[in-house]
This record gives sequence, C-alpha cells and structure tokens, in this order.
Amino acid sequence: MEQTTSKIETWAIIEFLGHKKMAGIATTENFGPSVMLRVDVPETSRQPAFTQYYGMSSLYCLSPVTEEAARKTAESLNVTPPIPYELGRAIEKSFFEGQQSVLALAEKSKEQVITGSEDNY
Repeated sequence: MEQTTSKIETWAIIEFLGHKKMAGIATTENFGPSVMLRVDVPETSRQPAFTQYYGMSSLYCLSPVTEEAARKTAESLNVTPPIPYELGRAIEKSFFEGQQSVLALAEKSKEQVITGSEDNY
C-alpha cells in the first residue's frame, strides 16, 4: 500500500505535546524520509519573527485560522524565540560571574559585621 502525504501550508494555531502553543504559518517540509512541521511565527510588538521545526510526532493539534487570528494569537502568546547555543552559554557565564561577585560582596559585608569594621560605610 502506497502512503501519501498532504502538504500543509496555512496560518494556524499549533499545540504541541508538552503544552507548548504557537501561532503562525505552518508548513510541512521533507527532511530525507521524515516530514517536519515548520512554524514561521510572525513579528510581534515584543518579539522578532522566527522559525522553528518540529517533528510531526510532537504535534497535538493544528487549527487553521485566518492570518489576523494567528497574528493576534502570536501577540498574546508572546513565545520567546530560540536562543543560539553560544549566546545561551554567554548569558549563563555572565549570570554565574554576577553571582560570584554578589557572593564575594556578601562575604566581605559579613566579615565587616563580625570584625566591627565599617570602612566602607
């Protein structure tokens, strides 16, 4: 039995397993023997436009809607675009270094209280 697949290309509200919800243009794309769902999320007042790909097995619900409805939903959902790995590591490193600085200041303040030193006050 030959298996056929229909191509999807529509504005939609898409729900994925794991309770993730997005709105934008949903399109199916072939990647070798696999079909993936491409979601182009439009720019909103708080986020830039971005694209993400999902395996079809993670799709829970796809509701075709008008462009206007998808754009309004994208605005209200405010889905954050993915952060490139390198940028994520840089943010993590900066946060860790900031924590270390705060801990060092707290330790210094603690020593001043214990010794009665008030040089910085």
